[in-house]
Amino acid sequence: MLGENKPSIGNAGNPAELIENGVLLMQNGAYADAFLLFSKLAADENQVAVQYNLGLCHYFAGETQPAIEKLEKALSAIKKKAPVMKNPLTAQSTFTNLAQSESGQTDYLKPMPEKLPGLLPDAAKRNILRLLIDLSTAAENWDAVLTYAAALQPLEKNYKNVQAAVAEAQKNKGVV
Repeated sequence: MLGENKPSIGNAGNPAELIENGVLLMQNGAYADAFLLFSKLAADENQVAVQYNLGLCHYFAGETQPAIEKLEKALSAIKKKAPVMKNPLTAQSTFTNLAQSESGQTDYLKPMPEKLPGLLPDAAKRNILRLLIDLSTAAENWDAVLTYAAALQPLEKNYKNVQAAVAEAQKNKGVV
């Protein structure tokens, strides 16, 4: 039966459960249902995962401007968060290495779990910036591409999408 294996988008419990269900929906390709669920939580602009996942839904719907707006909210919220781990540099580095090896160059196009921004805010910020770079490239906003790329750590600039976008931005701005 249709929808048999999908989490409910009804009045599921707390926000963490709703986010988890939305991530599952996205992982199963049910972006429209995930969008409806995340929209219930959209008013909380400090909830990084909600804003990011809404931005990702808009991205996959081909809606550049709403995606950028949601991702800007996620970026603003992540800047307010502080790492909670005792040794965040090791955890950040390990997570980045695992993400790169597990999903190659496209890890930022996956839904963001609710706990990621709190546990690994740099990893969440990296995904937000990479998606903003893609959207700014699509919108041909070369200044934004360069601004977002500048906010990445040096090794994070080695991602193919970032390198291609920066090269395109520099070409269009006449920068060598």
